[in-house]
Amino acid sequence: MNKSFLDKILCPVCKNGFEIKNLQTCPNNNHYGLLVCRCTEYPLVAGIPILKTKTNIVKKAIQFIREGDYQKALNAALTQLPKYPELNHKYVNALPNRYGFNKIKRKIHKFKLLNWEKQAHNFFNKTNKTTTATQLFKFYFLESGKKRQNAYDYFTYRFGQPRHLSALALATSIDNSIKPVLDLGCGFGHITRGLTKRHNVIGIDNNFYLLFVAKHWIAQKAEFICCEGDADLPFYDNTFCSTMCVNSFHFFENKDNCITEVKRVIDDKGSIILAAIHHSKTKTKTPNTALSVSEYANLFKDMPHTIIADDTLLIRYKNKQGPALNGRYNIKEIEKEELISLVAVHDKEKLIDHGEFDEWPHSVVNNDGSLQVNPLYVKEHKNSIKTKNEQYRLQFPSKFYEDENDLCKTYLPHTASINSDIFKQ
Repeated sequence: MNKSFLDKILCPVCKNGFEIKNLQTCPNNNHYGLLVCRCTEYPLVAGIPILKTKTNIVKKAIQFIREGDYQKALNAALTQLPKYPELNHKYVNALPNRYGFNKIKRKIHKFKLLNWEKQAHNFFNKTNKTTTATQLFKFYFLESGKKRQNAYDYFTYRFGQPRHLSALALATSIDNSIKPVLDLGCGFGHITRGLTKRHNVIGIDNNFYLLFVAKHWIAQKAEFICCEGDADLPFYDNTFCSTMCVNSFHFFENKDNCITEVKRVIDDKGSIILAAIHHSKTKTKTPNTALSVSEYANLFKDMPHTIIADDTLLIRYKNKQGPALNGRYNIKEIEKEELISLVAVHDKEKLIDHGEFDEWPHSVVNNDGSLQVNPLYVKEHKNSIKTKNEQYRLQFPSKFYEDENDLCKTYLPHTASINSDIFKQ
């Protein structure tokens, strides 16, 4: 485990640093062990510290690490049991809510839960370098209880979405530093991956499964910690040069504490970026705890800040321009926007127009150096021997996705012709 990474983290309870015990390096450079502080111990699973209170999952992971059974420790951390009655067939759940029927429904769910857990562990045991992130998305969203097709589509096609590009535009405003960037509520690590082009990054999220996929598939250059984003953060003061939180902050319960903690862990030259956030007047089908625009602004009344519409960020991004942070915002006008972003700094001189950037922030190749077509495009014809061109057509996975990401049509052509030689470079 990277010592410089360990030196940055502390116990969120007793505020002391850690000593590593039972450290073991497994295949693919996966580290397992116990992080011991003055008050307790936490598991290190597949290189990811789980700094959470001792839930059953954490207790099991610690037990298996002590026993030296690291695959079981990983399975315990990854396994999130579907809640009753998600595994039952809809006809079973349609039975009357009476004592006798409820008992039958629970027994059926319990039986299916045992089978599902065996299938889950079998899937995790077979996970290797040939497994794709899409397969892991599919298991998590479509094969683990209640099907969440919209969420699956969101993460599968995330890299080309308007809100992703707007967030990348904001990321260009972060100054280079020897200190890392904190990616707060990083999820599967899509933005984290973009940030690692210019920065060292530590991502945090309260969901280990998401972090496991991020660390080993999507953002392999970053470090990750499983902990709560709106509780006391497990870092020393002034650890980070900046903090970025994308499409997550409106879900946090304790926003006041979160911002207090973020201000503590960034240095006096740093910035705080809340990107792609909903506000209280945003119409959305996803439950959240969004604040009003003025309430978001009040969280940063002690810091110079600005609020920008994500649509404005996207327009500039398409022109290869970073964000213009030097303008004043009008709350009534901002309230008309569906998605907004907020940037706060310690130094008012940092709120500038960032102008044109040198290279596209989204231009990240695969880990093996190869290029890949945006998965929203489906191949129409086989490449012609004469032209070597392959024809592609834009196809959204659902009407819901198309409506949510309608601005894609302003920069993704309906059809495309690509020379097959480009994939050999």
